[in-house]
Amino acid sequence: MAFELDPTLISVIIVFGILVLIEAIPIVALALEFFVIVLLTAVSPLLTIVIGTVGILIGSMLSYSYTYLLSEKVPWIRKFLQKKKIERMIQFFNKRGDPLLIATRCIPFLPFRPMNFVCGATKYPWKKYFPITLFGAFVRVSIIVAIGQEILKLKVSLLPLFIVLFIVIIIIGIIVDRVLSKVIAKETLESKSQEIPSIPTSATDSCESIEKTHGLKRLEIYAARMWNLLNEGKSFFLIFSVFIILLRVIIIPFLILVGANFFPMDDLFILLINYNNTRLISSVLFIIPFLVVFIIFDFPLRYRVFLWVLLGVFLLIFQYIDLISSILILIFYFFFTVFLWGSIYYHFRVGTSLTNFRRFWKLVLENPDSTSGNSLEQLPKIFITVSLFTFLLRNPITNLTDNLILPYLILLILAVSMGLLSHLLYFRIIPRETGVHTTIINNERLVDRIYVIVIDGCRKDRLEEADTPTIDYLRNEGTEYSNMRTVYPARTVVCFSSMFTGAGKEKHGVTSNLVLKSFFGKKGVKVESIFDVLEKNDMKGRMVAIAHLIDAFGEKIVQTVSAVCPNDLIDGVIFKTAESIIEKEDPELLIIQLISTDQTGHVFGSSSTEYLQKIEETDKRISEFLDWLKEKDKVKNSVIIIMADHGQSHRGIGAHGHWDKGEREVPFIMWGHTIKKGVKIDKEVRILDLAPTLSYLFGIPPPKESIGIVL
Repeated sequence: MAFELDPTLISVIIVFGILVLIEAIPIVALALEFFVIVLLTAVSPLLTIVIGTVGILIGSMLSYSYTYLLSEKVPWIRKFLQKKKIERMIQFFNKRGDPLLIATRCIPFLPFRPMNFVCGATKYPWKKYFPITLFGAFVRVSIIVAIGQEILKLKVSLLPLFIVLFIVIIIIGIIVDRVLSKVIAKETLESKSQEIPSIPTSATDSCESIEKTHGLKRLEIYAARMWNLLNEGKSFFLIFSVFIILLRVIIIPFLILVGANFFPMDDLFILLINYNNTRLISSVLFIIPFLVVFIIFDFPLRYRVFLWVLLGVFLLIFQYIDLISSILILIFYFFFTVFLWGSIYYHFRVGTSLTNFRRFWKLVLENPDSTSGNSLEQLPKIFITVSLFTFLLRNPITNLTDNLILPYLILLILAVSMGLLSHLLYFRIIPRETGVHTTIINNERLVDRIYVIVIDGCRKDRLEEADTPTIDYLRNEGTEYSNMRTVYPARTVVCFSSMFTGAGKEKHGVTSNLVLKSFFGKKGVKVESIFDVLEKNDMKGRMVAIAHLIDAFGEKIVQTVSAVCPNDLIDGVIFKTAESIIEKEDPELLIIQLISTDQTGHVFGSSSTEYLQKIEETDKRISEFLDWLKEKDKVKNSVIIIMADHGQSHRGIGAHGHWDKGEREVPFIMWGHTIKKGVKIDKEVRILDLAPTLSYLFGIPPPKESIGIVL
């Protein structure tokens, strides 16, 4: 039975959704709003007024609501709302009120998205906000529809006209925005006595306030898990490929249908209108093997060239390229990695400048790790998968004797062969975490407490370059293992799991930062950890870390600190949290994850000056913490361990995961009671040796699956 679609209905639903997003997310919103409404006018002016009004209303209410909730629950969000124009608009709004809101709602090309946020931040009564927005949206859409009807009557090529209008409207919006800003600035200067909503006196207090709100802590845990879906390369490849396919075969064709009077009809859209279920199902089934191959096999470091060869073979055999799909892939991939991740995400998470994209794009192009930011690995995988799908929609393989079955099989066999070859060649250099179970067991307790300070993402060579008097003192007065290596893959959750179980990923079960079991409320580590052994022996182990380490060890062990905090302050907040735990619980083992060095590497690269400076700042934080421990008399009979879970690659966005140079070797220094002074040991050891070493010092058995040695 043929699969029939109602193009008008589907296009209306899609455009409605786009309008909601435009109103809720202010990115060139003025031009997009005008463009989408005029497109829908080609179908039905009356329907456009209804759909446009409701869409704008819902989008405006969304932006109002989430700003209201965030400013209510998260005080630090007001810091971002009260900068420059937003701060002045709040003052201006408090004085002018309703007339200003009505004007910005009714007049097209007048940027009113900031007013959504101002209304939310100032807790403007929704009983007034709703009717004003409804009335304003109706007037606004009606005016745009009237303009759109006149445009559609023009007997000219409308695509170039729309491009020009798009640019003109953005320019108009900028001009109006600047004029309003000057008026508002003048108004607020004349009224200095106007009360400004309070800003937290300390960003540190703001960060800590998040920890006091259980609901927001849970939200950050879930957000970290969702981010890992997009951050880990394998899950990102699947999600992004499906997204582009949906965008290409559903949304783009229907938008073309809406503007059918002035856009050329896409042949793929014509096929979709007339296809039967067999065509779509066949195309999906034939790309599944490629999805599986690209998810199973890594093509790390220099073996990424196999993927580009495979893409060349695809183009040579099928002599096909879908230009629209290729453009969509490039636009959305670099928008996600360079702008959303490199600029917007890091701006709101750690306070990076919104212009960070100017350097971040270079880092993405050379990034060699296992994340979605590895453009040279992700792009050919996505190009091959999406292009093959659209090719098979246009040229379906109907049976096993079809002329296309042979080139398809050649491409698939080549993909599998290259995947196997890259693994065989690559894993020759990757050490396997093997060995017999830890046999050295000590029954005598040697220390009272152990504090393990993990400088996440700290390159050993750059630590040695930095000016770090505190760490240098601990190194000179303690024992340094100069040939300590991390585990593969060098991802934070994997490394921590090995560090505190003494086992490799094959045993503890955590293979990336994405722990799928955590979505079902289960702990990632499936073997005994040092924390379990301590509990059995009436001792306590705790960890202060960011949210994703909960996925490995659970909330009972991990006290989270919000990662949404200025990078200059986050380590200080982490140490304050650690001090609070020591005062309240005084655990025998405390693990402290410092993240500012790692985040600096991800933002600027680990070869940057900023990265070196952050290591030096971290040293000062450690000095302050050690002084506090001495003041509280916690150093006596204790051991301090300074180490990193992994390093970072010399290239890319603080890359780690594919065993590149810079991420393999990590610093490891022990200092304190029973630790030999001035000793440097050069033999190769592993971070999984930490768990049995901790057990030995506490006089308890090592975790059951530990294969590490006692240092």
